[in-house]
Amino acid sequence: MPVASPPCRSSRGIGFLRRLTRLVAVPVGVDPAGCPRQVSAELADNSTVIAFTDDLAEREGEYLEAGLERLRAAAPRRVATIEAISHRLAASLICRGSLDVVAILGVRWRS
Repeated sequence: MPVASPPCRSSRGIGFLRRLTRLVAVPVGVDPAGCPRQVSAELADNSTVIAFTDDLAEREGEYLEAGLERLRAAAPRRVATIEAISHRLAASLICRGSLDVVAILGVRWRS
């Protein structure tokens, strides 16, 4: 399964979060000659993968890791629908009045 950059999140069971860190491509604008490459990750049955655009986690003037920790804290600690996960992340992390464009994509892997 292709993994996109920025890092995706996957969860399995209750409260288990794992950051997928395979580099697909350098960030946009860093190297115009760079080409994305396909990578894969093994997922357990009933895993959920949440991919998101950078504006969900990043805030101007702070380290990315702080935003990723905020994302981890906002993630549900129980099994939930993809729609519920997406709504919770959006409600918790998108600042009211923000002009940032955020996309959240969720996939539940069933074998």
